[in-house]
Amino acid sequence: MTITPTVRTALSITIFLVTALIFCLAAAYIVAYIASAPTARLGITFAMAFLAGVNLVLLVISRLAHVTDQPHTHTAPAV
Repeated sequence: MTITPTVRTALSITIFLVTALIFCLAAAYIVAYIASAPTARLGITFAMAFLAGVNLVLLVISRLAHVTDQPHTHTAPAV
């Protein structure tokens, strides 16, 4: 899997934005907890779980692309 630098940058920015959104939802969860709104807390929990899954998939794609872009040499380093 070869990924161009532009796509890699876009992937990194997307991962950052999804992570920021998860933190915003965590803050909203705290507000909903203080306001004693169980339905809102449940919805926020599902949204956070969904975004965590999306983030995990993006991280795996990013990592696999990084690993496959590296040259594979099986020789010992020069002494």
